[in-house]
Amino acid sequence: MSDMLWDVWRGVWEWVVRDWDRLYLLLEMSGLLGTPQPAPAPLEGAVGQALQPVTPSEGFRERLAQNLSLAAGQRGEVIVEEHRPYRQAMVLSMSAAVLAAGIATAVAVTRSRSVAEEH
Repeated sequence: MSDMLWDVWRGVWEWVVRDWDRLYLLLEMSGLLGTPQPAPAPLEGAVGQALQPVTPSEGFRERLAQNLSLAAGQRGEVIVEEHRPYRQAMVLSMSAAVLAAGIATAVAVTRSRSVAEEH
């Protein structure tokens, strides 16, 4: 039963991820998202006056170009994967759970046999 529920959940999730744009338009057309609030014009003017445009230095641009060319050259040779420490924790916790279930089962069987032998 849980596998069937998991398959249904996975199917719904894949549909939401795949068709997010359609789902958003559907929710927007139905009015469930509400009406978007326009940005206040005075705030835009104040932000535009307070913040100056940022222009990177030439040295930054050169280093960026070198780093990008180096990364493009190594792209086919190296695969970089994000470190995910939660995987190790999940494997360890699942292993501990299986071990605890095994020990509990062994204790239950041993006790039931000893009780059966006494009677």
